[in-house]
Amino acid sequence: MCKDLLAGPDGYLSSEDSVLALELGRQTVGTADVADSVIHGWVAELLTNPAWGVVQYVENAAVAAIFDIANLHRMLALGEMPPIFVWDSADRAARTVSAALSGAKVYAVRAAYQATALVNIEHSATLDAVTGNALRAHTLATEDTGAARIVKVTRHAIRSWRRLAQLDDPCYIDLASVGSACDT
Repeated sequence: MCKDLLAGPDGYLSSEDSVLALELGRQTVGTADVADSVIHGWVAELLTNPAWGVVQYVENAAVAAIFDIANLHRMLALGEMPPIFVWDSADRAARTVSAALSGAKVYAVRAAYQATALVNIEHSATLDAVTGNALRAHTLATEDTGAARIVKVTRHAIRSWRRLAQLDDPCYIDLASVGSACDT
């Protein structure tokens, strides 16, 4: 999504934006094979982190619904399994709240209630749906700031994933090193 937002009207990336896309891509190397605790901890942050969580786009009952689901994921990350009826209750509450919302708010809450499906199933498709809704919430809430906000959110999300997975910080790619490599 970042790459698409960074592309110019012709669909191509500038040199600077190409380096940025490479840098973000490089940071994801080695992040695919992680424990379930990393996924659940990361989902909790995706929902509630003050810098990049979707909770910043909602208020009142929606905040409570998102935090309830995030807390269930925190429990899973710690190895505790809340009863399934608690998950169902949190899911129903979030769906009820989302029915009265629109725009970024509905996508923020949708990311939360879709995250309740991450309990006992294959993660990839569900995690894609959760992150897709979160990105949609960020995009709608920050339409006037364009790609800059999504790039910032993406950086936070990748750093969080790497931290939770206890992966070393990746090396960064900058325009000067790309230019130097091309000169050789």
